[in-house]
Amino acid sequence: MFLRKIIPALLLILQTGLLVAVPAEDDARDQKVYERYLSLLRRNPRQGTALTRVLNWHRDRSTLDAFKKDLQAAVQDRPADGASWMLLGLVAEEQSDVVSAAEAYRNAEKNRPEDHLAPWSLGRVLQKQRQNGAARDALERALKLKPSRTDASAIYQSLATLYGGASTAEANAFWRQFEEAFPDDPR
Repeated sequence: MFLRKIIPALLLILQTGLLVAVPAEDDARDQKVYERYLSLLRRNPRQGTALTRVLNWHRDRSTLDAFKKDLQAAVQDRPADGASWMLLGLVAEEQSDVVSAAEAYRNAEKNRPEDHLAPWSLGRVLQKQRQNGAARDALERALKLKPSRTDASAIYQSLATLYGGASTAEANAFWRQFEEAFPDDPR
């Protein structure tokens, strides 16, 4: 009984095209949300929600490669654009292209000398490449740039992994530095 009443109503809606307007509104809203997250990501290019939303938006539309090409064009046109270098590195890292990511992060570090995110990101990809000495150097440069307490803790944790294979004296010196940075933290 219920279906007999609902089917004619659904057919009428389909014939009048009322359902077509909803996806267009959704696309416009999705575009605005994407632009907002991209704007946030350009101001603070790092892993997190904004990056995930931007990457998912491009994946859903099969435009991630085009986005990467746009970023490559941006850094060719404006080599001093550190935010675009960071975004290019984040996209390359997401695609498991750690060599391109490392190159992008090196360029970002040159163009964002006061930002700890570039050397931190570089250290992360160097660690993935098992270039432990270079990774430690990059992470220590990130710490010298006075990151937030939360970021510093994460950087120290990455360094702890790298110092695990170091000599006892180096590892002990590192742990003392870590404890001094977080004297009130029982973890």
